[in-house]
Amino acid sequence: MRFEPAPGSALPPCSKVAKRVALRLRGLSAADRQWLLARLTQAQRDAVEQASDELRQILGSAQLDFALILEAMDARALPQSHAVNEAGFAAVQWVLARLPQQYLAIFLHSKLWRDAAQYLRQMSPRRRKAVESGSERMPTPRVQQAMADVIAELAAERQADDHG
Repeated sequence: MRFEPAPGSALPPCSKVAKRVALRLRGLSAADRQWLLARLTQAQRDAVEQASDELRQILGSAQLDFALILEAMDARALPQSHAVNEAGFAAVQWVLARLPQQYLAIFLHSKLWRDAAQYLRQMSPRRRKAVESGSERMPTPRVQQAMADVIAELAAERQADDHG
C-alpha cells in the first residue's frame, strides 16, 4: 500500500520520515499528538499533517487508541518501582540539572522517582515555582514513563562514569 496525494492535490508526495511519524502519532492520544507536533518546525509539522491526512484517507478515522485507555487509568497503573530509583541521587540530580524546564516538570510530575520531593526542596524557590507551574498540562503517563526511562539510563551512565 502506498501513500499518494489525494486526486487533484497540488502537494508533492510526503517523505518517508513524515509518513512514519504520522503512523506513530496515530496511536497517541490527541493531547500527546499536539504536544509532540508543537515541538516540530512549521515545515516538519506541515509534512506530518499532510501524511496524516493521506493516512486517514487510506485507513479512515476508526482506530483503537491505547493512549486513551492508559490516560483513563490513574497513576496506580504505573509500576511502583522504576529504574530511576536504582541510580544514586547525585547521578539523577546531575541529569536533571541539564534538562530543559518543561522536561524536568514532566519527570517530577510523573511521581516515578521516590526522591523527587527531596530534589524539589533543594531547588531555589524561583526555579521550583517555575517547574511546578510548568506541570499544569502534562502528557499521558506513557510519555512520563518514557521520560523517566531516559533519565534512568542517563543517570546509570553517569553513575558508572563516576565509579569507573
